[in-house]
Amino acid sequence: MVPSPLQKIIAELDDFTINKAKYILLFSHLLGRVANTDEDINPDEREAMVKILDNFANVSHQLSEMIVELTKWNFLIFGKDKNQKLIEDFKIVSTPDQQEGMIHCLLAVAEADHHISEDEIGEIKKIGHSLGIKLSHLDNLCNEYRVH
Repeated sequence: MVPSPLQKIIAELDDFTINKAKYILLFSHLLGRVANTDEDINPDEREAMVKILDNFANVSHQLSEMIVELTKWNFLIFGKDKNQKLIEDFKIVSTPDQQEGMIHCLLAVAEADHHISEDEIGEIKKIGHSLGIKLSHLDNLCNEYRVH
């Protein structure tokens, strides 16, 4: 029997500690929240999410692709999920530097289609604020990306 994609993801994540596996899945979920702001994760956003997971979550490219696909399907099936607990969980399993890096990654996903919408900025600011990042700093980061 051929393992399902979910079984493959679980098998690969089984090699990580619980906290590292949580970090990876929560990281992908937060990327998906921004990408799915317009209720569609387009190919450019999907590609950006995969590259970001490759580089920042330190996982294999194959695992990145599977996790992003799972994230995409999660949003297709369950719709917009504004679960505050997932942000709080990410805050627990990440360092302040990782949280700051997450904001940059969210902005990179938002910019993937060469336009950052006000809805995407709003979602990024909500996530950043929930992570404890000051609004003035979030504004500066958002403005940096808008200039590019």
